[in-house]
Amino acid sequence: MKTKEFVQNLWGNSSAGLITAGYNEWLAAMHPITKEKVHFIGAWAMYPGGETATPQGKSSWFFVRYADGTYRLIRIWDEGNPLTNATNGLKGCRSIVPSPFPEEAGFVWYFCGFDLTGQGTTSVAGRKAWIYKGIIDNPNTGLISTPSIKLFPNPANDLITISGLQDDFKGTIYIYNSIGQMLLTEQKTGSQISIETGNLNSGIYFIKIKNENGEVITRKFIKQ
Repeated sequence: MKTKEFVQNLWGNSSAGLITAGYNEWLAAMHPITKEKVHFIGAWAMYPGGETATPQGKSSWFFVRYADGTYRLIRIWDEGNPLTNATNGLKGCRSIVPSPFPEEAGFVWYFCGFDLTGQGTTSVAGRKAWIYKGIIDNPNTGLISTPSIKLFPNPANDLITISGLQDDFKGTIYIYNSIGQMLLTEQKTGSQISIETGNLNSGIYFIKIKNENGEVITRKFIKQ
């Protein structure tokens, strides 16, 4: 894949002066629900307008390669922690590693870089490292989600609550078991919603949250 041509086709000719690079090895991953096999490739891509004008410009990015040979460029950013004092943004994603914690195995990844500038200075000596925790979501809409959406209590008994959604959230909630079978689907609205889980057996489950725009976030929970 020619990374510069790929990003120009995606973002237009205004990105003609962009910087693109692939950094780490092709790291194999699998979606916890769909079981689709993909590869992650760290990248540095300059968004049109530069690295200071927009949140997209300050973001970092990485490529996903799918089994059919197609690619997708995915944004690394957390709206809840926007690093507003980072003059030139996150820049390149230098490393991607799976979570070492057993409770996060298979669906949480850590994305890292060390080109963050503007934390008091833009000189080489002022560079800072960054680490973002990413949760694998729908491979068709993006794999990195923000940590502001939480489940509680977790582990759950008869009820589990989803908090941190947008005030005007409207969408569908799905629950899957650990082998990818869909067990429940409900239409919900509001920034905090609850789902009855009393009829689920003890074990590990995934909640998929899909809004009206088709954007998807996945969270893992345990039923006691």
